[in-house]
Formats: sequence, structure tokens, C-alpha cells
Amino acid sequence: LDAVARSGFGPARILPLYSSYCFARIPATIAAVLSGSDPSHALPASCVHGTLQPAGQVVLFLIDGLGWNRVEARMGTGLPGLAEFEERGVVSVLTSQFPSTTVVHTVTLYSGLPPGQAGVLEWYYREPRVGSVIAPFLMGHAGGPAGGLKKEGWTARDIFPEPAFIKTLVAAGVTCRLYTNA
Repeated sequence: LDAVARSGFGPARILPLYSSYCFARIPATIAAVLSGSDPSHALPASCVHGTLQPAGQVVLFLIDGLGWNRVEARMGTGLPGLAEFEERGVVSVLTSQFPSTTVVHTVTLYSGLPPGQAGVLEWYYREPRVGSVIAPFLMGHAGGPAGGLKKEGWTARDIFPEPAFIKTLVAAGVTCRLYTNA
């Protein structure tokens, strides 16, 4: 809490703590406990019971738009689920990445890369290789139908970074599953 509070500037502004308490460090933390990979880019020890111990499985829930202010307001209330995390786990505040968008955070979980390296920064951006503004998650041109880029021969590999995080886990024998709504 103190580290994140110190990263603030101006009213209600927080700088991402990429070198410590940041969402960008979740993939490296998961990889370290599941595959024994280098923990130097993992979350601080205070987020993981003091040390990175090998784990047989990890369940990651990404709840889009769930800010620390909402979690903190419900801590100590006995809310099912959260109460168990409080009693048996670690509840830590992490800074968001910049920009703080669903696209940026989802691509980081997929690739293991922070936004500046992943290159997918917004719902819409100009992709020089395509020559227009695109909607990467829809694989289409901005304002156009979903799948428009696919019809032109573009693939997800052309738009998104290599899934290095997932490939690292699979190469270490970890089974990965993704559950999402349609």
C-alpha cells in the first residue's frame, strides 16, 4: 500500500510501478511458480507469502474494471470469496499499466510483455503494416465489421505479439486453459 501510495502524483493519479507492484509482473510471477523460470521480473515477495514457492496449479481471474478502491471497500466485510483470500492468501494492490485499458492488460497476460514491448496499446490504433486504423481485438478496420482483416489475409500473428508467456508455460509441461464469455 505504501509503495503504491508513494507513486501517486496530483489528484487521483498513480504512476505504474513497472519494476515492482505492477500488473505487468503477473505473467513472470505465474511462470516462476509453475515452471521455475527466472523470478527477477516477478512481483515482490510481499505479494506471494514471502517467497516464490513452486505451485502445482494457478488460477488467474481477470475481472475487467475491478479497481483497488472496490476491493478495499469490501475487505473485512466477510464477502464470500474475498474473505477466503484475506484469510488464506495475499491481497495486494498493484498498479495498472499505461494506458489502463482492457486491451493492454489482456495482451500482457497473453504475451508476458509490458505495453511498450507488446505494441498493442488501444482499442483502435494505426497499424502501419495494414495502412489504416484497426480494431485489433475485432481483427477489423476501425468502424468496419469484425473479421475484416482476416478476410484480407491478415492473421492474429500479424497483429499481436508472440504468445511467449503461454509458450514458456507449455514448454515447461504446464497445461493452460482459457475460459471467457463469447
